[in-house]
Amino acid sequence: MSWTDRIQTPTYISPSGLRFEFQYENVEMSVEKKTGEFVFPEIDGAFIQDLGRAGRRFPFNIFFSGSDYDTDSDSFFAALEEKGIGTLEHPLYGTRKVVPTGTITRRDDLITAANQAAFSVTFSETIENITFPLSQVSTESELKESFDNLKASISDQYASSLVSGNATDNELLKLDLDQKEKSTSAFLEGLTKLNENIKKSYTTIQESFTNNIENLTEEPGAVIDQLITLLSTPSNISASASAQIQGYGSAIDNIINAGETIYNNFVNSIAFVAGLFGSLNLSMPNALFTNRPEAISASESIISLFENITTWLDDNITALELPDTGEIYDSILKLYSQTIIYLIDLSFDLPKEIILTLREDRQLIELCAELYGDLDKLDFFIQTNKLNSDLIELLPMGTVIKYYE
Repeated sequence: MSWTDRIQTPTYISPSGLRFEFQYENVEMSVEKKTGEFVFPEIDGAFIQDLGRAGRRFPFNIFFSGSDYDTDSDSFFAALEEKGIGTLEHPLYGTRKVVPTGTITRRDDLITAANQAAFSVTFSETIENITFPLSQVSTESELKESFDNLKASISDQYASSLVSGNATDNELLKLDLDQKEKSTSAFLEGLTKLNENIKKSYTTIQESFTNNIENLTEEPGAVIDQLITLLSTPSNISASASAQIQGYGSAIDNIINAGETIYNNFVNSIAFVAGLFGSLNLSMPNALFTNRPEAISASESIISLFENITTWLDDNITALELPDTGEIYDSILKLYSQTIIYLIDLSFDLPKEIILTLREDRQLIELCAELYGDLDKLDFFIQTNKLNSDLIELLPMGTVIKYYE
């Protein structure tokens, strides 16, 4: 038996049991290896910890053709939209339990390839029958509890990590803390101005913190506790997730990219970065999401930021010989994990994005009413598709449109 004899008919079975055989182009498979890299002073090379693999992905270019291609394609598209786990009988890689992920695109080439629809879809392998323990379900109250634990860890480690200095050193430490607070507040201003009450509260806490900096060497834990309270104030604002990520993320990047080389000043930096990242995670239940891609994008941004922070911590703690109990990292990791689970779970309840290519010229108002059922989302439809004045009246055939349902 040769390899050609082992190729099976490609089939997708939807969660509801609908079965579709399809035509396809060349196939491929990808998988991400989960690893941790550790480097050590005075030792060349790195230790790579193998943590297994993520789910395999199977991207396809799929075709339906013939006299009934349109109805077959409609049914297939609806099957891909079903919620739940389907089955992919791959022509080369066997039978897999999968979920269609990412953007699903359907194209009908009525002029260049009549009686044919082309789909672009990625089937991602998934684990069945797994649930997160209740202790890991990211509810708002549990995120708040994890944030409070992180806040306590930051204050405790700050107090234990500071190195006593002379009067001049202590004044420079206070000055560094004050300067970092002012630059950080500048990055958070875009958030605080969105809510007048939050802005007033932020200003009040900020003034109190500025005065309390004088007590830093006598009561370091109390001063830093107030700092974290200040940084978390904008997390209560109902703003878009992108606004929260932009504000908190920019403030974090500003500190990380500064390249701090003074021991006590780096202790200040850790308090700011941990407090800002914790506050960003705390803000997600208050963030406004309109569709599934926004929630997925937010989780990806937070994951990327977490990776940057851990790399920065590892490099500088080693370089500056900072004693580290791991308590802050553990607290950040728990809060971060809860947030990602929350965003992923939330994404399933948000409208999914659908992309289509117009088969003919369409009137904007008519198309919006067809896709959304009314014209209440006309402005939203124009904004999400970035339609300029030339396209307001007539959308020409071939225009790529996205909508949410």
